[in-house]
Amino acid sequence: MMKSFYYLSFILFLLTSCTKEVVIDLPDHEGKTVINSLFSPDTLLCVHVSRSRVTTDTFFLLQTAPVVVLKYAEKTDTLQSTGNGYYVSRNHVPQVQTRYTIEVFSMEHGKATASDKIPAKVNFNIINYVHRAGIDPEGSNFSSITIRFSDPPDEKNYYEIMLVYESKNSHWYYLKGLWSEDIVIKNEGYVNELYSNLIFSDELINGKTHTIIFNFFHGQNEWNTALNLFVHFRSVSENYFFYKKKLILHFENQFGDIWDGTGNPVNLYSNVENGYGIFAGYSEYKDTVIVNEWTGE
Repeated sequence: MMKSFYYLSFILFLLTSCTKEVVIDLPDHEGKTVINSLFSPDTLLCVHVSRSRVTTDTFFLLQTAPVVVLKYAEKTDTLQSTGNGYYVSRNHVPQVQTRYTIEVFSMEHGKATASDKIPAKVNFNIINYVHRAGIDPEGSNFSSITIRFSDPPDEKNYYEIMLVYESKNSHWYYLKGLWSEDIVIKNEGYVNELYSNLIFSDELINGKTHTIIFNFFHGQNEWNTALNLFVHFRSVSENYFFYKKKLILHFENQFGDIWDGTGNPVNLYSNVENGYGIFAGYSEYKDTVIVNEWTGE
């Protein structure tokens, strides 16, 4: 034990003796308008508007009220402010395959614009649910769901899978962490870690019918509990795809250890001109797996 203590003391000495205070002269930050909206044909179009800021800045909403304009199919709609930077259309639900352009006019930063459209829905089927699908290297049981879909031919398509579960005892909704061994998922750079979503392109399956198995953990006390599992299968735009891919990498690089440290900073993808953020469309199908109490079927 004394030998281990000396080793530990030596490691702590190395860690503390290798620190050095560094002063970085950062250039002045020029603020820009930030637009954020992931829109679908299921709800009224909603956009959040703010501005970029430095870490010492505590106020990030635009200081002057912007005018937010939505243009679509040769029509124009001025979005209404609902407070805290949110702007909502009074009566327009976005339509599939219609290109939308958002324009935000600000006295501080001029005009920021972004355009995108919602891709057509791609249906899917839940083929199988396995309550006890396997045991991971740490000895934890996990479940799996198998889905199947047909990719439209002769066009580039992008997809996203998310899993939400509701405990019938608490009626709380949670986003489940997922992972998959499928080659289409692995092709996007995923490793065997938990992700809040699985996003992928049809690069390897263009025009084909494909089956994907994805895995997830139940909570410690959920094996004998009735559950509703909601599978969200989204058809997403190219802008949506690249934004989420960068966002996943950004979150991965926030975590590290004392040996490897954290990852390098990631420049998030943006399709906003004269600004930052994302304005991107998606459509989705949802289906439900109902897990019976005790049986796990």
